[in-house]
Amino acid sequence: MSRNQLTDKDTRKLQKASKAAQNAKQLDFKKYELRKIALKFTYMGANYDGLVLQANSQNTVEQHILNTLKKVCLIDPNEQSSFACNLNRCGRTDKGVSALTNVLSLICRKLPNEDYILRINRCLPHDIRVLEWTYVDESFDSRFSCVYREYNYFFF
Repeated sequence: MSRNQLTDKDTRKLQKASKAAQNAKQLDFKKYELRKIALKFTYMGANYDGLVLQANSQNTVEQHILNTLKKVCLIDPNEQSSFACNLNRCGRTDKGVSALTNVLSLICRKLPNEDYILRINRCLPHDIRVLEWTYVDESFDSRFSCVYREYNYFFF
């Protein structure tokens, strides 16, 4: 088989991804209840250009999380800005830096079975994981509502 030929497995994956994208475009977010949630997550930063969204890089932890939230239809895939879902995070890290835990909050579609962790982790890269989630009050801001931050630096 040449390098340009797709296997049946690859073809099925592409068809599945295309169908998911069509379903996401057809989903009318105005028909669903939205809730503010907080996500506690962890990541190994070696493969990323830091946590926070950047204009010059699509390879940030936050960008991967946003792409996943759009892919699993928790936020509107047609929105181009993170401001639409009121996304904010507790802390930030630089390129190559990992975080044992961090918290972000956002407004997303309420799931009837509340299966946020499984749904999100299934589509995230293996080195980014959501650990916990909770509903939070509309006034909650993961940056300004934070009571405690601890930074530990390890150099090898």
